[in-house]
Amino acid sequence: MKNVLATITMVPVLLMAGLLQATPVQTATQGSEKVIKDPGEYNEYMAAFNTREPAKRGEMMERFIAQYPQSVVRSDALEQAMAAFQETSKPA
Repeated sequence: MKNVLATITMVPVLLMAGLLQATPVQTATQGSEKVIKDPGEYNEYMAAFNTREPAKRGEMMERFIAQYPQSVVRSDALEQAMAAFQETSKPA
């Protein structure tokens, strides 16, 4: 039980620290799993998600949304873009 608890608490910490990349299952929000099935779509999302510079991350998320408007992670990408632009103090 302690190992399971340690794993559950360490995954978010490692994700935020950039030491662990998120997988489609780990991008689940609000209790529902969102799985990106298209490898190209997944790679684009993860490239944008893992970009450290906020302005560039926001731009990449906007391009992702334009390229994949029906994506299962569209709302997540919109939230990521908004958060990135808020970090730069230049909301679009």
